[in-house]
Amino acid sequence: MKKRGLAIAAISAAGALLWLGVDRQLPPVPVLPLAIDTLSPAPVEPVRLRDESELFRAAAERAWGYVERHIEPGSGLVRTVPDYPVATVWDIASGLAALLSAHELDLIADSALDVRLNQMLQTLTDIPLFDRAAFNKTYATTDGRMLARDDSASARGFGWSAIDLGRLLVWLRITAERQPGHAAAVERVVSRLDLSRIVRDGYLHGEDLDRRGRSRVYQEGSLGYEQYAARGFALWGHRAERALSLATNGEALELLGEPILVDRRPRSCLTSEPFVLEGLELGWSDDAAKLAGAVLRVQQARFRMTGELTMASEDASTQPPFHFYYYCLHADAGPFEIARSVTLVGEEGAVLAGPGRGDVLRITARDVTVRGFTIRGTGTSLDQENAGITGLADRIRILDNELDDV
Repeated sequence: MKKRGLAIAAISAAGALLWLGVDRQLPPVPVLPLAIDTLSPAPVEPVRLRDESELFRAAAERAWGYVERHIEPGSGLVRTVPDYPVATVWDIASGLAALLSAHELDLIADSALDVRLNQMLQTLTDIPLFDRAAFNKTYATTDGRMLARDDSASARGFGWSAIDLGRLLVWLRITAERQPGHAAAVERVVSRLDLSRIVRDGYLHGEDLDRRGRSRVYQEGSLGYEQYAARGFALWGHRAERALSLATNGEALELLGEPILVDRRPRSCLTSEPFVLEGLELGWSDDAAKLAGAVLRVQQARFRMTGELTMASEDASTQPPFHFYYYCLHADAGPFEIARSVTLVGEEGAVLAGPGRGDVLRITARDVTVRGFTIRGTGTSLDQENAGITGLADRIRILDNELDDV
């Protein structure tokens, strides 16, 4: 459910880099003992870094300028996209992170921080909850109204995201620790939530409404995001032990010649962002540090093979159907997958490059069109019948694509 504007991400990251240098009273939450023997503890390839403090400072100042221009006067919430007055709970947490990070960077004074924190925390105290248990998935940034799935005002809402709530809990704990004058207000916000409905049987659970308005409860999170969010709940005394452990659903394999741990469950996506956030905001456990290093080594291997960098976060389409896209090292058995009805048109020179194993593109949804790509880099297994494009649904159109080395 998460969604975030780049400006808030930039100032949060820049502030968190400084965060590591201050005397934090926020030790990492211990996770279950785990020996990930398949991952090497060796560091990633050493590189010579130039002093980029001025670059980060300029980025933070520009990002904070965006945040200041888009703080809603009626709620204190931040528009992550200028013309879209809707915020997920992940967005709200990122706005809180931006405020605290700007203060750590001396971009706003104590008095300005107090005013803005007071307003944001009061909004979180007043806005309605879904089923009187947790923050709804989305709210109007203008006044904190609860929204339905189609962004219309709703008295009921349509569910909660455990992952988004976990990020908010991380930053509420940081707020209480770093700004003790606001600790009581933070406690009032957290006390509104029925965390026992979210943390059950060792896992985090999301809940939403189906098309008929019936409640649906499900385990939420995959390797990376699951552990990061679970640490947020643990900071408030609700430990989801299976979600905290990388071993519970981790499976070892080799990706681009590098050993790594992936999620064995379907519909999973291994990406950089949760490891970056956990390291900056909370500090890694030993096992999380190993996996974060493995993720980076795979990305380095991809760069050596293709010359392409890997984004650390998600992206979003500004054209219909307005999907969010995750830049995954490994997703649900490997290949790039199209799981929703969509038309993808490649610009001149667009390439879908596989790692030399498995399929490159797998289509599991109806009514998909793929046009104008060069597709290369399949596996060579005859038993698995690896292909450049594998279609597993009806009404798939493959037009004007070039297959190279498949």
